[in-house]
Amino acid sequence: MPDAHSSASTGKFTHLLQRLQPGALSAVEPVAAMRAQFASQLPEVAALAGTAQHLPLAAASVDAVLCAQAFPYQTQAYACDRLA
Repeated sequence: MPDAHSSASTGKFTHLLQRLQPGALSAVEPVAAMRAQFASQLPEVAALAGTAQHLPLAAASVDAVLCAQAFPYQTQAYACDRLA
């Protein structure tokens, strides 16, 4: 099953994840300009509009949701409930 990277920004951390699991990764980013930059750098990874609180993924469709350096900006308790 694939993984998802929440709050992917421009894809700095996603580059590392993509090396570990090529083809099995989706990225979620709420800011359209960041998603556009992400898509130009990692066209092989689906860049979806959304947040950790409102992931655009079906329940149980990924093995893990990863987040790097963005957790302080999210509504933590609600995001954790949604990710569980």
